[in-house]
Amino acid sequence: MNRFTRILLMTITTLMPFAPVALAQGVPPLRQVTDGEMASRDWLQIDLNGTDLIGQNLSGRDYQNRSFVSANLVSSDLSRADLSNANLSRALLLEADLSYANLSEANLPFANLVFADLSNAKLIGANLFGTTLSGAKLYGANLSYANLYSAKLTLAKLTGANLSGANLTLANLRGANLSRADLSLANLSGADLSGADMSYAKLNGTDLSVADVTGANLTGVDLSRANMMGVKGLVP
Repeated sequence: MNRFTRILLMTITTLMPFAPVALAQGVPPLRQVTDGEMASRDWLQIDLNGTDLIGQNLSGRDYQNRSFVSANLVSSDLSRADLSNANLSRALLLEADLSYANLSEANLPFANLVFADLSNAKLIGANLFGTTLSGAKLYGANLSYANLYSAKLTLAKLTGANLSGANLTLANLRGANLSRADLSLANLSGADLSGADMSYAKLNGTDLSVADVTGANLTGVDLSRANMMGVKGLVP
């Protein structure tokens, strides 16, 4: 299976649960952005909600406060783009390049970022409630004080990421790489960390109550300052 076939299948799988609702409510199909709009310098005049921007080069542009609700940005290049305070709720960002992008205070609930590249991106205070980030690259990303409640981060690569003060309650971090990540004051209560690599992570004031750490790598981790009440799978 080639790369584009895999992306198409992932996109279809993501949209299938919403198809019956969309048809029942008469939701229009994704709008194609014209070549003229793409070439335009005045992006403030373009409605980007529900648009098809698959594979587009949007790198380095200013999208502060813009709305991409339910837009298709699969495999798009948004590297170094300014998306601070942008609304990307339910957007499709599978395999998108968001490296070094600024997503501080951005709204991304239920967005799909499977295999997306968010290396060194700024997501300070971003809303990622229920967002899917499975397999995403988040090396060195700044997610401090971000809301990742019930987010799916299975096999996500968070090496050296800043998650201080982040809300990861009930998040799925199965098999994720959190080595040397800063989880100080983060809330991981009820999170699934089974099989995760947490080696040398900072857990000062971290809430791990009722979390599952079965099979997790805790090498070099100081648990003395973390809330470990009811933690599951901890080997004495």
